[in-house]
Amino acid sequence: MEILRRVWLQNYYQENDAIRWRKEGNLPPASQMIIPPYDEDAHFSTKREMYRFGYKVHLTETCDQDTPNLITHVETTPFTEQDNLALDKIHTALQDKRLLPGQHVVDAGYMPGQTLVSSSQDYHIDLFGPIRSDNSWQAREKDAFDITQFQIDWENQAITCPMGKTSTSWGPGKGPRGKPTIQVKFRKKDCFTCEVRQCCSRSQAAARCLTLHPKDQQLAVQAARQR
Repeated sequence: MEILRRVWLQNYYQENDAIRWRKEGNLPPASQMIIPPYDEDAHFSTKREMYRFGYKVHLTETCDQDTPNLITHVETTPFTEQDNLALDKIHTALQDKRLLPGQHVVDAGYMPGQTLVSSSQDYHIDLFGPIRSDNSWQAREKDAFDITQFQIDWENQAITCPMGKTSTSWGPGKGPRGKPTIQVKFRKKDCFTCEVRQCCSRSQAAARCLTLHPKDQQLAVQAARQR
């Protein structure tokens, strides 16, 4: 009865004496929306052009060339949970079964900086797979200055640009979903008088600003991209 009550509340509302369907913008988030009333943990999710509800299943399989391929672990998670959040649970389960691999081959969804670091530090696993590329315009254009062309001095918390100018501020920030980042800024007078400014920034009002992951994650991401 409680589930049925929640299903009605999630799909309908009363306006004066009329009962109306809830429309987009007036619905609960996908992680709370009950789709089939007989399974309140099966949620709705979209991925590219695919629309579906249910669960995700993460399969871990051996892939040695000279031996049969065996499934060593099955992890089931809600559809709305990001893939990388399952990786620590998978590694813990494999560790409990003494089946941790030396190298774990995964797809891009499991490759953010924090999982690269935790896989190496906590489980001594070499996490190997494609990693999302730098999506800045500087990384896409041939002659532009992306992050790889800046020298990062972690000890002194400063960055030197390709033209030899040093940043003036280094402080904490927040990225997507509140993840900690480092925000680094340069002087306006250095940027606005730079002869190659068009290769570095398109802003008409601000100097170049760089966003870094925490040190161990930033280094791991750069190494994975080079690899």
